Amino acid sequence: MRTKDGVQRLAVDLRFRPNADAAHWQGIFDSLARWEPRLQPFEWFEASDPSQRRQPWSAEAASGLFQRCANHVAMARIVEGAQDDTGAITVRVRKAEIVMLIALPHPPVALDTYFKRLLEHLQPDFLPAVGMMFDLDAGHDAEVIFQGLRGLHQVPPYFYLDAAAVNVVGREKLQTAPATVLDMPGGGLLLVSRPDPWARRIGDELRRARAVEQHLGISVQTPLVLAG
Repeated sequence: MRTKDGVQRLAVDLRFRPNADAAHWQGIFDSLARWEPRLQPFEWFEASDPSQRRQPWSAEAASGLFQRCANHVAMARIVEGAQDDTGAITVRVRKAEIVMLIALPHPPVALDTYFKRLLEHLQPDFLPAVGMMFDLDAGHDAEVIFQGLRGLHQVPPYFYLDAAAVNVVGREKLQTAPATVLDMPGGGLLLVSRPDPWARRIGDELRRARAVEQHLGISVQTPLVLAG
């Protein structure tokens, strides 16, 4: 799907286990900016109030954000990168997870390579429990935004699980899924069920998605739970 300006937008949805100090969350942000310079923080605002005047990114803004993550204070804050507004990170603190939803234009490299480079920048200390990539503007795939470690109801086109999450599901079960299964840094796995996340989820695309979900036993009735 393309937006009105013709740009295909990619969502890189990272779910982290909570209970880490502020320096940990600062380290993740620094790693993301090294991976993708368009994510170098520039401005921020509260996601609950998009009309709020944007604030310039500063040491004080950074300290406040990362301390709220460390203290597990519920929030939803958007940090925009580069002045041309081509990258942004929405940080949400939830009961069982810290969410970093990254929005970027279609990258100029293969998506599995793009995600592997991300993990290489995050490892060994900052790897997410789960990572997902999908069309940010697609209806169905973007529904995973409202799911999480307490219950995933569907499998996105690109679905990463870290080593601990792989053990919960079962490595053999994941490796035999009807998808391309790739080893990732740190012992995790990346399942690619739909290489082109911008293709409409119909026909063969829909069948591939459902085949993976059925193989893993993931549905609304039986969500994948990776946190208590």
